Amino acid sequence: MSKKLAEIAVGDSVLRWFVGIPKPMRLKVTQLTADRIICGGWEFDRRTGAEIDEYLGWGPGGVTGSFLEPESGTDPEDDFRSGALRRLAALLDAGKIQRNRGESIAEAMRRRLNGMTEEQVSRTLYELESGEPS
Repeated sequence: MSKKLAEIAVGDSVLRWFVGIPKPMRLKVTQLTADRIICGGWEFDRRTGAEIDEYLGWGPGGVTGSFLEPESGTDPEDDFRSGALRRLAALLDAGKIQRNRGESIAEAMRRRLNGMTEEQVSRTLYELESGEPS
């Protein structure tokens, strides 16, 4: 089973995911503070994994261009979640799911699903599970 963000230690490998890019960047944790995970020149929120960049206005609870997650271990649930996040990012990029400023992926999905018919939900879930557009 892979670690949670709170369990990350200096020297661990983590994955940096960019919205809309299906392959993550592998980084090494170089420093930890009470509220941040630092990987070289990049800083991430230790609770949410959101990239923090004061110059761009990125941070937890707002807009961010990338997020961090522990590298997947042998837990198949971890691999499913990683794959689901990649497919969600692809659906967001393709404009199939609209995301409001500051809205999490989960909030965008919940809002989207609440306004859909059963057929539309099935089609979106198919796209998510298969990685292919219907």
